[in-house]
Amino acid sequence: MNAKPDARRIRLCILISIVWLISVSHGSNTHAQSFTRVTDVGPIVTDQILSTGAAWNDINGDGFLDMFALGETQNLLYVNDGDGTFTAQTSGNFLTPEGVGNAALWADYNNDGFQDLFISNFVTMAGGTQLASNALFRNSGPPDYTLEMVNIGPELNASPSASWVDYDQDGDVDLFSAGARVEVGGEATGDLFYRQDAGGVFTRIEFLPFTALRPGVGTHDTWVDYDGDGDQDLFVVIWSSTNKLYKSLLEESGNPNRFDVVTTSGLTTDGAVSDIGSSWGDYDDDGDFDVFIPILSSSDRLYRNDGDGTFTRITSTPVTSGRSVMGVWGDADNDGDLDLYTGSRSPVLYVNDGNGGFEAVPASEDGDLSLPPPALQGGNWGDYDNDGDLDLFLLTYAIPANRDGSPQPNHLLRNDGGTANHWITIQCVGALSNRSAIGARVSVKRTVNGIPKWQHRMISGGTTSFVFHGDNRAHFGLGEASVVDSIRIAWPSGIEQVAVNEDVDQILTIVEEIPDGFSRANFYADQTAASGQSSLTVQFTDASLVDPNNQVVSWEWDLDGDGSNDAFIQNPTWTYSVSEDIAFSVRLTISNGVTSSTLLREEYITFEGVSTGADEQDAVLPQEIKLGQNYPNPFNPTTKIPISVRSTVDVQLNIYDVLGKRERRLFSGTLLPGTYSLSWDSTRDDGSHVASGMYLYELATSRGVKMYGRLMLVR
Repeated sequence: MNAKPDARRIRLCILISIVWLISVSHGSNTHAQSFTRVTDVGPIVTDQILSTGAAWNDINGDGFLDMFALGETQNLLYVNDGDGTFTAQTSGNFLTPEGVGNAALWADYNNDGFQDLFISNFVTMAGGTQLASNALFRNSGPPDYTLEMVNIGPELNASPSASWVDYDQDGDVDLFSAGARVEVGGEATGDLFYRQDAGGVFTRIEFLPFTALRPGVGTHDTWVDYDGDGDQDLFVVIWSSTNKLYKSLLEESGNPNRFDVVTTSGLTTDGAVSDIGSSWGDYDDDGDFDVFIPILSSSDRLYRNDGDGTFTRITSTPVTSGRSVMGVWGDADNDGDLDLYTGSRSPVLYVNDGNGGFEAVPASEDGDLSLPPPALQGGNWGDYDNDGDLDLFLLTYAIPANRDGSPQPNHLLRNDGGTANHWITIQCVGALSNRSAIGARVSVKRTVNGIPKWQHRMISGGTTSFVFHGDNRAHFGLGEASVVDSIRIAWPSGIEQVAVNEDVDQILTIVEEIPDGFSRANFYADQTAASGQSSLTVQFTDASLVDPNNQVVSWEWDLDGDGSNDAFIQNPTWTYSVSEDIAFSVRLTISNGVTSSTLLREEYITFEGVSTGADEQDAVLPQEIKLGQNYPNPFNPTTKIPISVRSTVDVQLNIYDVLGKRERRLFSGTLLPGTYSLSWDSTRDDGSHVASGMYLYELATSRGVKMYGRLMLVR
């Protein structure tokens, strides 16, 4: 699957290491859970391919989990028939790989209600050296639910991992694709990050801390709010090098492009180990997310989140006694706390005792669960039969564990229950937030014997433990509780929603409720950094989230951080001209007539390496042309707009309504140095009179400078 001997050795090392993993000792457990390997549910368990990745998802919206499996030479989609069996879909260009895929990720990227598919590819063919392009497929919806390829960009990249995330919290998902950091054709491949703008348009963002070149192979990435501040941070597992943790400064600065590289968390001190993935879950139910890291070359790692931005490595636990290729959290026995399955030559289910400790389920009590699949690649939980307990799908490779070996069927392990414990599964549907609710935090409270207990889950847009995207429904075991006391969802939009007294033993869909008059200012710019230049023209786009019944009626933009408003339209353009390195903060205040909201992005527009040579001083600078406030204001029916010019320049002066429709072009021509006063008699270009209300005036120069003012007509 890989691109040259160095890269290929990584894959082969992973496969061979799995085969030679040492056995993990088993303990005793009174909460045994039995699993059965099913062999009569269709081609999902009989097709033989060199499996490289997989993902659970409901592609057709019928309420049952379907399975998409990546292979080195073919991809497979198994549609759940709803009766415990699966049917293979045999047509579609997504079944013919663009390359050797590692990660398959589902998300409703265009918020149309149907799950779309992204595939991160490594190289064009197994064992080859040519880089592959990643692939995005849009779900057409009913009746056929076909997957149609969408052009996301021309970049070729060796991408062993990827993840969806709404990093700027604008209501649609963005996309991160990790680079392999291997030499291919003499060039190092890097990380890719695509910000999604309105209308499903993806823009590659290059100037981010986590897209900088680094050693090693980014085998796995997870976006997780590890510090509980409400924004999405990034943890990257790097094969044979130090792992990286990037803290988002969105909440602190308002700028989604600002990240701190965290070196004091305790997660990035292991150095060069053969770690291959990470699995995040709140195993101790203290409200923050902990992480299990499987390691092929030494003992697995468990890190407890201490709630202060740091993690403690837990060594006195059996879950770190093995060497694993994967580990996945899930409440396998529905007793109300997270258990852990670790996959290796000797797979083990560790049952949580409710106090932060774990016991290994003996092989004699787990049915087929501890039977090792040949050359295990990964796996994840998913309740495919909707009976309320978590089943397990495991990816296999070949016997022996190399490309010349015999491909093997994947394994589906049905959870046979064995307890009378209750459960609830929650399907979150975003409204202002992204439709897939990626980045949402779901919390459930139950009471047993008079003692209340909270559990917490996160809705993830990435794979768990290397190559498997799990079920994005939030599953909770409830033990003996007969009712769900409370469900609390913290949506990416900032809305918090609570439901109370819900029935147990159900799959519950919760749609994001938008409070009356809700408003949350948000925006982005088409570019935010200038290097080696003294001028930059920026297009700003309002991405605010508001109650659909109360749309935005006014915008106030401070585009240069001087405390005064520079624009009053929804999507202004602004030209910055500087003579030295500087950073500008940008502020947007919106109002929908019910509520108002302000967002300040600190040091959002940056200039570096600015030259002060005389040859760069011939541009018209904003300070050389000034647009004054109209007078009188309010007015009826005539007002004057002052302009002062220090050098000859071509300009246009236009009048717009608050929705951006041009009403009148007052002037278009050349102004010589001097002071001018242009009159508007409240008429349109066609001579008709405008109605009372607020209007905006825009002065635009031929050099790209634009300035704005606001005026009020009262008849």
